[in-house]
Amino acid sequence: MEKEKYLPWETIIESLKQLTVKEQISLIVEMAVAGNPPAIEIFLDQMSSLDPRQQSILFGVLQQQTDEVFWKTMADFSATGLWNGKKVTIAPPTSPLNLSLRLQAKALLLSPAEPEVQATKINALLSLLTEPNAEARRLAAEVLGEKKVTKAVPLLMAMLEREPPGDIVAAISALGKIGAVEAIPMLKEFMHHPDKNVHGAAADALGEIGSPAIDVLREAAAHNDDHIRWHAAKTLQKIRDENVVPIFISLLDDPNYGVRWLAAKGLVALGEGIIPYLLSYMEKEDTSRWFRQSALHVIENVAGPTTKRDLQDLIESLKHSESAMNVPLHAHRALKKLSNREFPPIQVEKKELSEPLRFSPIVPPTEEELEEMPSLLQVLELKPYRCYHCGGASPTENPSPADRCPYCGYHLRTCHNCVYYEKSGCLLNQPYVVSSAVPGNRCPHFKFRKTELSLTEEARKNA
Repeated sequence: MEKEKYLPWETIIESLKQLTVKEQISLIVEMAVAGNPPAIEIFLDQMSSLDPRQQSILFGVLQQQTDEVFWKTMADFSATGLWNGKKVTIAPPTSPLNLSLRLQAKALLLSPAEPEVQATKINALLSLLTEPNAEARRLAAEVLGEKKVTKAVPLLMAMLEREPPGDIVAAISALGKIGAVEAIPMLKEFMHHPDKNVHGAAADALGEIGSPAIDVLREAAAHNDDHIRWHAAKTLQKIRDENVVPIFISLLDDPNYGVRWLAAKGLVALGEGIIPYLLSYMEKEDTSRWFRQSALHVIENVAGPTTKRDLQDLIESLKHSESAMNVPLHAHRALKKLSNREFPPIQVEKKELSEPLRFSPIVPPTEEELEEMPSLLQVLELKPYRCYHCGGASPTENPSPADRCPYCGYHLRTCHNCVYYEKSGCLLNQPYVVSSAVPGNRCPHFKFRKTELSLTEEARKNA
């Protein structure tokens, strides 16, 4: 493989002529992973295709790759925008095209595949958790979390001992998505971390783990820090368990309005079954103005018409501060009225507050589809003109003033794309360069500059 690393462009073209489409793709992937500059450009060019059929076939072939180095390379590219640590001129790191390619690489990592391929992906991602590159570590943690890989838990817990908050947040989020109960003691410690992003991520992870984490969240809900109590209240909303009801009720008296609002919202989400718990608390405890306002909001939003009639005296007491002393009495009477009533059970099922990522399996192409797909040589011949801004292929050789790059949206008919333009200015000294809002957009002498696929000048020399 090493001898193929720097095969020149002409040799690659000759090699492709003798192969089928599937063999062409496999060869380009193999050479790109080995670090061959022109092969990397061809591979990324194919990934950026706007033809959905062509892209589907390419991804189908890629999803049959069982080379761990390939998947590590894809993960590294998705994380950094670099290929083996090098910039690619077809998609500069800050361009929209580069971002699109990185997202496609991530989708490939997340997409289901055959068991052998899936195992190869996971092994590649596990090895990246100990890489020196922080961006690669964090992407690996994110993907392993989304795929719920329990084998990653020990490495993710080791990642919590790193100093950068970004590593800690990535590891915590992944542990939460996996549902790692064994990580609860460590997550408890991070609930008190001074960095808001860290203790926020710890709270979210505990919510993902669910009922086993209620005791830790109960402790966090009594913390002196408003921000930690707010995160605890928000996280408890993810857990549909009757054991969270007393915590929410106690938070209705919190001095922070945001915490009280989240607690009230959490009780309303649990349904009418929380009313006996709320009445029992008001029967025994002196209540503040804050609590009464929050309790009134909960009752009005959760009680049905019949229940509201039975609670009318209590509702009036909660509305008027001069009647506040009557709240325990009216709560006691309301409990007696409702003692024979059967309330619907508290909703104990866990409801996802955010839609999880879902990817359909990428189906390998059939032989008929591969035969219909144009060869890489044909495709490359049709793409000699590229946007100066992002490197994306232009759909036309002679763009009109209105035509824009399909990848980044920049004008295609502009001086930077013209064969007569250099850094010093227009070689023809035309006034259209400065007279238009988009330099050269209306120039009748425009001629699209052909762009040869290449990496950096240094890589081209190596090739």
